[in-house]
Amino acid sequence: MAGLSGEVLLSHGRHYESFYRAQVSLKGALKLLREGGGTELVAEELRSAQMAIGEITGEITPDEILGNVFSRFCIGK
Repeated sequence: MAGLSGEVLLSHGRHYESFYRAQVSLKGALKLLREGGGTELVAEELRSAQMAIGEITGEITPDEILGNVFSRFCIGK
C-alpha cells in the first residue's frame, strides 16, 4: 500500500521483517558483485531476497508447506 508521499507502508510486523531481510540480501548481492564475488554467492543472496519477498506476496513453496505441517502436527507417533 502506498502512502501519500509515495512511500510504501507495511501493515504487519512480519512484512517489515521480510522486507528488511530482502534488503539485506540485495545489499549483500550488490557488495559481492562490486568485490568480484563468486556468481554462486551472488545467486544465493538473490535467492534469499526472492524468498523474503515471497513471504510478503504470499508465494508458498513446497518446502514451506512441509515445514509447516511437520512443525504443527505430531505425525507418525
